[in-house]
Amino acid sequence: MNLNKLLNTIDNFLLFTLLFLTPIVVSDIFAIPVDTTKLVFSATLIVLILLVKSVKLVLGGSFTFKSNRLDFPVLLIAVGYVVSGILITPNKMEAFAIPGIATGVVVATLTYFLINQLENKGKDIAQNLILATGVVIAIISLLASANLLTNISYLPAFVKNTQFTSTGSISSALVILAAVFMVGVAKGIYEKELTKKVLYSVTSLVLAFGLFVNISKFLPGTQNPPRLPSMNTTWNVAVDTLKVSPFLGIGPGNFVTAFARFKPLSYNTTDLWNTLFGFGRSHFLTLLTEGGLLTGAGMILLLLSIAKESQAVFKSVGTRDDNEHTLTYLAVTIGFGLLLFFPVNLSTLIVLFALLAVHNKTNPYSTRFFAEGQQSFASKIPAIAFTLPVLVGALLFFFTAYRIVSADIVFRKALSALSQNDAQTTYDLMREAITKNPRIDRYRLNFAQVNFAIANSMASTANDPQNPQTALTDENRATITQLIQQSINEARAAVSLNPTRADNWEALGSIYRSIASLADGAGDFALQSYSQAVSLDPINPNLRITLGSLYYAAKDYENAIASFRLATQAKPDFANSHYNLAIAYRDSDQIEKAISEIQLVLSLVEKDSKDFEVATQELANLESKRPQPTTNKNTENLTSPQSESLPTLNPPLQLDENAAPPLQVEEIQNTPTPTNTPTL
Repeated sequence: MNLNKLLNTIDNFLLFTLLFLTPIVVSDIFAIPVDTTKLVFSATLIVLILLVKSVKLVLGGSFTFKSNRLDFPVLLIAVGYVVSGILITPNKMEAFAIPGIATGVVVATLTYFLINQLENKGKDIAQNLILATGVVIAIISLLASANLLTNISYLPAFVKNTQFTSTGSISSALVILAAVFMVGVAKGIYEKELTKKVLYSVTSLVLAFGLFVNISKFLPGTQNPPRLPSMNTTWNVAVDTLKVSPFLGIGPGNFVTAFARFKPLSYNTTDLWNTLFGFGRSHFLTLLTEGGLLTGAGMILLLLSIAKESQAVFKSVGTRDDNEHTLTYLAVTIGFGLLLFFPVNLSTLIVLFALLAVHNKTNPYSTRFFAEGQQSFASKIPAIAFTLPVLVGALLFFFTAYRIVSADIVFRKALSALSQNDAQTTYDLMREAITKNPRIDRYRLNFAQVNFAIANSMASTANDPQNPQTALTDENRATITQLIQQSINEARAAVSLNPTRADNWEALGSIYRSIASLADGAGDFALQSYSQAVSLDPINPNLRITLGSLYYAAKDYENAIASFRLATQAKPDFANSHYNLAIAYRDSDQIEKAISEIQLVLSLVEKDSKDFEVATQELANLESKRPQPTTNKNTENLTSPQSESLPTLNPPLQLDENAAPPLQVEEIQNTPTPTNTPTL
């Protein structure tokens, strides 16, 4: 076997491995086991394939590129996502690494172009591999639904779930199986050889069962159905996002930001009202929200081209081959059509783009950099120059990917230590993960919470009157101060990495709120942070209740009442909003209004609940015009407007000059990884 033939074999092997394994490979070594595994696996194989092709070009001197009219819309989708990720997404690491939505789109696009380059025999192999991976997906879905995976002891916990699918989501599995099923049916009907006909028929049957299982999980009355936002909510989010950023959208991986900011008020009437989604009900609308009209134009052109081709294919029915091509192209039409109605992920995009490449004819364009057989270095300089960007890009990819991947593996270990209540190991591993990759806000927020939890534990055991030996020493006090300051720094860093994310501001505000009794100025900082969170998630009643509680704690009853009232308007059937408003009315001597709100509370809570008892007692207090401080011990949901804090320390802690939150989102600058860490 000569070198060129060996390189061709390696090239095809890598591509076919990517196609077959990406939809089914999972691993629990990452914090997000399914999606991160697939992204790392597929992106690595794509880079290796490009390297092999570069070596082939340098050795052989010729370059052939096969193209068809669908190339432009496919390329436009990828370009739109990349440009939006670079210019719009606040945290580039989020767009291109974890979760890496933009990189996933690029991987799927490159898969399309690579399969386009295959000869007919190679495309047949690719199609059969797609059928094979569909069968594996179907079998895994069947085993999971039958609860048989729980009996396999060595499987990770997330796999032992009746809702598990190797694709990462039920909707992704459904779209893949619906498309691949049509391929199996076409091959089974028109295959001439009996053995293959039987094989394709059995394949189609397995795919049909898998498809039925995944469809059944969406049916009304199903136990634990997939939780998805409605099409109306997704549409509103997309439209309002385009009003603000029409051409490039909100940025890849940033859908949750748009969802928090633009979800309609009607969303609070659903049972999902307290859930923020990182995707929409429709992949097309999600793409439009994240990538804007530039990416949306690519998808629209692609869908129109597929529809036009489908029409031409159906008109050409008349021969045996045409009939088979009609049914197999129907798989492409069905798959991309379902993107209008279901959210999907990287697995689905790779399969659909691969099917698209398999079933479209291409036109070859060739160029030669040097004469065949010419081996001098000088003659190969043009080919080397042409492939140099690929080599440099590959080196940068592997260097960057190593740090990103190793950081996520360490962070996953930290989460395992946290689940085992090993504080020291959790602390050390999270610190290591942030050192390796300081630009993941999720790492920062978790580390902030760990720092605060340790400080809380130390402060809670200090000065215990039952145990004189627990008196707070100067050393412990310094450690608590340093832990709290580091907790603030990490939360501020998360805000800096993505200042458009309401959750980041809420986490920062929560820390300030918890130390309000320990540090001067923390209460004001909490107000600033929660105000930003409310501006980014305006119809979230819980955020408004917390903001109102901060005003209430400062005895600013006017602003507290205004905040609680807006919470009741955002979600009129939320009892806790009315309860907090009643307490604020009570303490501002507006007894009649307080009674009215408490009566609403009684109409909203269950009559046999602790909440009902609490509200009934409060109503009695109000009606007797003898309001008493309300305690919410032994209640379920009703919480009076009060601050949450660490045990009081005397004298109060002094925060450093960097503890204050940014006053406005625009003023935020990225915060470096802290190097001064306490000894636990």
